[in-house]
Amino acid sequence: MPNNIQNYIDKAAKQGLTQEQITQNMLQAGWALSQILTELNLYFNKPQPILDQQPAVSQLNIKQGNSSQFINSLESNKTLEQEKIMPEEPAKSLSGVLKYFDPTFYANLLYGSQKVKPFLIAILLALIITIKPSIVFFSNWFPILKDAPSKVIAVVNENYPEELEITVKDGYASTNVTEPYYITIPKDTLDTFLPQKEKINGPKATVRLVTINTDAQASDFERYQTYALLTQKDFIYYDDGQIKTISLKEIKDVTISKQWIIDKINEINKNNRIGRILSILLYTFPLILFIGSYLTLLSSFFMLSFLLRLLTAINQIPVTFGKMFALTAAVETIPVILLTVFGWLPFVSTVIASLSSLSTVLLLAIAYTGITTYKNTYANNN
Repeated sequence: MPNNIQNYIDKAAKQGLTQEQITQNMLQAGWALSQILTELNLYFNKPQPILDQQPAVSQLNIKQGNSSQFINSLESNKTLEQEKIMPEEPAKSLSGVLKYFDPTFYANLLYGSQKVKPFLIAILLALIITIKPSIVFFSNWFPILKDAPSKVIAVVNENYPEELEITVKDGYASTNVTEPYYITIPKDTLDTFLPQKEKINGPKATVRLVTINTDAQASDFERYQTYALLTQKDFIYYDDGQIKTISLKEIKDVTISKQWIIDKINEINKNNRIGRILSILLYTFPLILFIGSYLTLLSSFFMLSFLLRLLTAINQIPVTFGKMFALTAAVETIPVILLTVFGWLPFVSTVIASLSSLSTVLLLAIAYTGITTYKNTYANNN
């Protein structure tokens, strides 16, 4: 192309090329459309606005002498395109932690002007969730489970009566002692097998561990003030504050004595099998809890993102799943932290437990404000 653009236009016009053809040739050669249109305006002495390149040029088929129509069409297309690709920016969202309470922040996440890392958020939240259970586990259960098999054998040797034999046959229990018969255990010994919150308060030196009375009924359980009651047909016991019952019909015929219990423990714990399993569980518990919390959070992010993406698709709001996933991670951050931390406080833990059932509604409400802000600010401009 000649260095002088007017020379090129002049030669092309004299060769019979239309303005459209001249424009296309000059665009392909690298000239800016704004400069081309300015020079065309000067050459043909007709007003033309300064615009950027538009693909609609090849479809106008404007003949020489119709410069005004050609330029006005480009100007109209340019104006519409500018409105489409350059939506108005909303006000900047708040900074720091406060931004998580600002609907504009969530709208900007959907638009892409602000970003978060969902997987990093899941890691941080999982760490927070893991803190208290790990502390409780190591303070309450770790001392109990450590060397548990050997401790159980020691307790059986010290507290199970030598003479006592319990026979279960055809779903019925019988004994070789006078009933009611009480198997007791020192309070201090029992406390070593109970977490702190379940330890027995009071001056009792011994505790009724098992009461045997084959003439009693399951309804008599609380009257005996015992941890477990063996009747002729049932074995009743406390489990996490609740009374549970096992029918002896579910138990194979057996005769239980001190030696039988010790032999059974040794059989189960052959080659310290239970000890090794417990050791692995004890030291990996925080990691297992962390991984479980992390995967649960990611699943929650995914499910909520899927639901919100479906709703935005129905309402024809243009949002990618990736941006919705980021929105969901941000939306869940503060509620999860607050519910977790306040749940550590005894005087509010009950209230927090009831509020946690409303967490899904809370998350949807927060997400809705962000999506609404995005729709009003951005989507209507697209």
